[in-house]
Amino acid sequence: MKEYTQKFMVRYSVNPAIFNNLRKLVSDITENKEEILCFKPSGSINRVAYYGVVNGVEWLMVQYKYLGMVVRVDRNSNNYFCLVKCDESVELIDEIFTIPYLNTCNKYMLKVLGSKYKPDEIEEQLYAHEVEGHIQPIHELLPRFYDINVINKLHNCSYLDINNAHLDALVEIFPKASYQLKRLRYRISTLKKQGKYNEAKRIKYYINIFVGGLGQKKYLDENGDMVYAKHRQTYEWVVDRTRKKLQAIIDELKGTVLYANTDGVIVREPKGKVKISDNLGECKEELSSDIVYAFVYVPSPKERKEGYTPWYCYQYRNSKGEKELKGNVAHEVREHIDLEKGQYVVYKKVSKDGYFEYLDVELRNGEIKEYE
Repeated sequence: MKEYTQKFMVRYSVNPAIFNNLRKLVSDITENKEEILCFKPSGSINRVAYYGVVNGVEWLMVQYKYLGMVVRVDRNSNNYFCLVKCDESVELIDEIFTIPYLNTCNKYMLKVLGSKYKPDEIEEQLYAHEVEGHIQPIHELLPRFYDINVINKLHNCSYLDINNAHLDALVEIFPKASYQLKRLRYRISTLKKQGKYNEAKRIKYYINIFVGGLGQKKYLDENGDMVYAKHRQTYEWVVDRTRKKLQAIIDELKGTVLYANTDGVIVREPKGKVKISDNLGECKEELSSDIVYAFVYVPSPKERKEGYTPWYCYQYRNSKGEKELKGNVAHEVREHIDLEKGQYVVYKKVSKDGYFEYLDVELRNGEIKEYE
């Protein structure tokens, strides 16, 4: 039985564009390793890298000397190995973030909970909040009645996001520790105001990895079946709780869902209202204007034969008034896209020895179809 854990090396999280650059750099020395998170390379190995996918997430195990060629790393350990995760949530400008291990997150969160609960009481609370089966988060994309290959300029939109859904779930599971848990959110906010974004992000990771660890895959049994952590059904309860909260928001708004994913939704022409608040578990508005641009590129039959890649994205002004893109369009080409100005790109995403090349990138001017 092989544990799905890795305790001996630093883990980093990087933007997909940087991850792809790293894959390209080490492509000629990369070996596939199915169980990459539980593999320990020999200390004498040089000029080798390992690639694997765990739970749909891509990982590379590389020596620091290679990682330092694509991103700044504050570490002088050239021949030591580290783990690098491809993470959509890391902005390109942030470059890199050190991911705490589950054991570290558990110690941190159990210390918070331990101020009000004994160890056996923590277990009791977790077992008291379970659902059976596997729960899928809500995931919806642009409805089919909007045009493809046309920039849809959509007025009267709202983008609502549930404030710290995982932390909110923990408050319900552990009500006696609600004050201590809510103080974590206050601490995150304070650190952000002080410009200490990595420290703020680390506390958020502690919370989210702790919750995710409740349902962690542990090992393969003798029959090759996956065995999960003992609180898998508590993790499913958290997913189910967030799903129900988001569905309740959608039902209350009674508008056209343009996009929904896990704990956030973009709705056009809402007929109902939802309370906007900074309070934990309630909704914040992510838009500074009511306009969202939505674009779905589907290659023509001729373009498809030539190898052009389909993609979609949403563009909007966030709460700070900054342009933001969301979707599956490659990070490597996003700097060329500005749907407000009618600009988009087409490209060919080509697999090359374990990494991707983005070829024939062409900037195009698109038709803007406005929906008042």
